[in-house]
Formats: sequence, structure tokens, C-alpha cells
Amino acid sequence: ALQRNPLLSHISGDLPVNADMAITNKVTAATTVWQGTSGLLGLLGTPGYMGAGIGVAILDSGIASHTALDTRVAAHVNLVSDEPGVTGDPFGHGTHIAGIVGGNTSAAKYVTPAFAGGTAPAVKLIDVRVLGRTGSGRTSDVIAGIDWAIAHRRDNNYNIKVINLSLGHPVTEPSVTDPLCQAVERAVGAAHISQVAAN
Repeated sequence: ALQRNPLLSHISGDLPVNADMAITNKVTAATTVWQGTSGLLGLLGTPGYMGAGIGVAILDSGIASHTALDTRVAAHVNLVSDEPGVTGDPFGHGTHIAGIVGGNTSAAKYVTPAFAGGTAPAVKLIDVRVLGRTGSGRTSDVIAGIDWAIAHRRDNNYNIKVINLSLGHPVTEPSVTDPLCQAVERAVGAAHISQVAAN
């Protein structure tokens, strides 16, 4: 009856929405990467992989101690110019992002069986704090964080291959002259580091 009503120009379904990290892992094919593939027609497949040996620099508000991250936070660096000496994650966003990237299932063990871990639950996490206790910061601090990750990508077996930037700033100039965009380009070009921006 609604479809035949000439007063309606469009109808959209009320589709189900799931608050479930397992959905993210399926959509990004993380679960397939974890399991590996079997060979077809006698050919070798690929082994399962969960990110072991890879370092992910989380440029955010810090990473607090959490059972879902166990002992995989390899370094804590604070580059917030207005808050020297602050440790942990007073705002909480960086810890949340670290869990999405590499959390294990322990935190949800007694809450839900649906959470199968972060996208790469065996990665090494490098906490590069560039956002202050209010979740905001300066572009110069983020650039300093990117440069720190480039310079220290091989230190202490960090093996930084990915920088996660779940942050942004207003667009006031073209990307070719934006210093933050230039820093990202420098990381990709000079250091072959992958950039991730997931809000």
C-alpha cells in the first residue's frame, strides 16, 4: 500500500544495525586473514595471520593499561606540548582505538561472546600520545608524532608498519600545502608506513 501511494517518493527499509566488532572483522575480511586459506586444486594456501611481529603506532590520546591489550603496548611516548609528563589515557579514545586495532577477547569474556578481538589481535602497539585530556591537540604535535614513528620505526624491534590516525582537523588549504598531509605523505613515501584513519 505504501509503494502505491503517490504522495511518497521513496521508501527505505528499517534494516537491522549491529553494535558488534565481529561485523567489522567480517567486513574487513580480518576473520579470513586469521584463518588463512586452504589450497585449491592441490596448491598451497596461505597460513592464518593475526599481526604478530607488526608494530602499529596509535597516534591519539594515549593508551591506558587494559586486560584486552595485555602486555603488547611496547612503548609510551607523550608528545602533547601542553601536557608534558602525563601518562595513560585521560580522555579514553586512544585506548578504545587500540582495542579496535589489536584488542583480545578477555575484556568481553563475561559480557558477550560476539567480540572476537580487534582486527589484528597479535600486533605490537606503540602509544604515541598527541591528543590531550580533552581529546584535542595541536597539528604540530600530530606531525611530531608522525615524525617520531618514522624515526623510531625500527627501534627496540617496534617494526612500525602502520600509523593509526583516528583524528582530523578542519580543511583550510589544499592537501599539497597542508603540513599534516605532507607529514602523512612523508611517512608513506620515505618509510613505507601505511596510514590508517578510522573514526
